[in-house]
Amino acid sequence: MLVEGVDLGTLAERVGTPYYCYSGQTISAAYSRWRDAFAAVGFGAERHRTCFAVKANSALAVLRHLAAHGAEFDVVSGGELHRVLRAGGAAEQVVFSGPGKSVADLRHALRVGVGLINIEVPGEVDRLHQLAAETGRTTAVGLRLNPDVDPNTHPAITTGPRQTKFGLAPDEIEDLLRRGALSPPLQVRAIAVHIGSQVADLDPMADAAAEALRWARRLGDAGHEVEWIDIGGGLAIPYDAADRVPTPEAFAARIATALQGWSGGLITEPGRVIVGPAGWLVTRVTAMRRRGDRGLLVCDTGMNALLRPALYDAHHAVEAVEEVGAAGQDEVWDVVGPLCEEGDVLARGIRLPAISVGSLLVVRDVGAYGFVMSSEYNTHPRPAQVWVEGERWATITPRPSFEDMLKGEQLAPWQQPVVAEPGA
Repeated sequence: MLVEGVDLGTLAERVGTPYYCYSGQTISAAYSRWRDAFAAVGFGAERHRTCFAVKANSALAVLRHLAAHGAEFDVVSGGELHRVLRAGGAAEQVVFSGPGKSVADLRHALRVGVGLINIEVPGEVDRLHQLAAETGRTTAVGLRLNPDVDPNTHPAITTGPRQTKFGLAPDEIEDLLRRGALSPPLQVRAIAVHIGSQVADLDPMADAAAEALRWARRLGDAGHEVEWIDIGGGLAIPYDAADRVPTPEAFAARIATALQGWSGGLITEPGRVIVGPAGWLVTRVTAMRRRGDRGLLVCDTGMNALLRPALYDAHHAVEAVEEVGAAGQDEVWDVVGPLCEEGDVLARGIRLPAISVGSLLVVRDVGAYGFVMSSEYNTHPRPAQVWVEGERWATITPRPSFEDMLKGEQLAPWQQPVVAEPGA
């Protein structure tokens, strides 16, 4: 199986398994399509800021590639901001979102000159006001509105309803206006909404955008020069051939209709739709067994590398990298990992050709929320990460050794020294 001009089986021989593989060309095409879709409905480069959601995939190579294509960035932590800057992103092109920014996060954002800070909780206004006053720097902020809109997606990735932790309720914004909290050195420049992830229904997305427009006008009436409406991201991608999801073109057209009459700019924060289809996770079968009427393929990685199936009951297509054995002998398998958890599952009910222990499998569409959610549970090393462009490839994150995983860890001063492993 090829990704661009590189064979996944050859990569497995060179870097070992498990590993993530990302396609630069696939990311470029998705980013261009997103930009073109909004340009076609009146939001060209001068009116549209495409801020990639770093939480979807924070690999430096991915960020560098997108920065080279003109992308801006949406971050939700000081660590993500640091990654963007290391990858060559410009601080003034960063939107800093998130409901739990620490004082250290805010200081960091002010120090490097982040372009826009989206305020999500009332107390953040007072903290940011004080910190900005200390620097003597005017600070552009957005207000993230909780529009009380249900995106009809998985509960764990739903952020639009009133009961979630995300965004300011209308009465909280009114209170900020009433007590004059949104005063210099803070300057309100945007109203933001983001209602969830893997959203396949355009109605709630349009409803949230329309509500953001209403509040942009309300803030304008209160004397604030709102320049941008930030509609967030969250558009779904098809993880299965049977999935029916909106295209970027349909999404852009619907948002443009919802924002009819708006003469300002638009910020979008796509993540999954840009990088999701650009990622493959390659793993090797280590055991095959039967449990009643179920066939189990045990692989050398599991939910420690790809948490989405265990966490969200999410579906990913799984394929054999190459067929082994007689053709036409397809069987149905559950694909599971090596961890001491019954929930350690990569996929269920997958039909595969005849394979054997040692066969390579590839899990598709893992470019978003894959490696970024991985862990060293059971002290399994995280997968390597590989970047592909054309016929070129490079390891961008080596698989750590056991000793690498212990770096930064130490005994208490009064504990006995560690005896070296025999043969080490």
